[in-house]
Amino acid sequence: KHVRMLIVPQSRTDSIAMAELCAAREITPMIDREFPLQAVPDAMRYIAAGRAKGKVVINVAS
Repeated sequence: KHVRMLIVPQSRTDSIAMAELCAAREITPMIDREFPLQAVPDAMRYIAAGRAKGKVVINVAS
């Protein structure tokens, strides 16, 4: 199996515009699941299994 990732470079202007749209609730990120930092291997297995239907978030503050 292969893990595929799409990385799109963003400019600072694009990042600010996206943050403003999220803050205004004009767009909502599709978050599939959140994992604590110590569960990164579990998160990678989840992604590799093809189960993620949105963004997988690693919470570094937990």
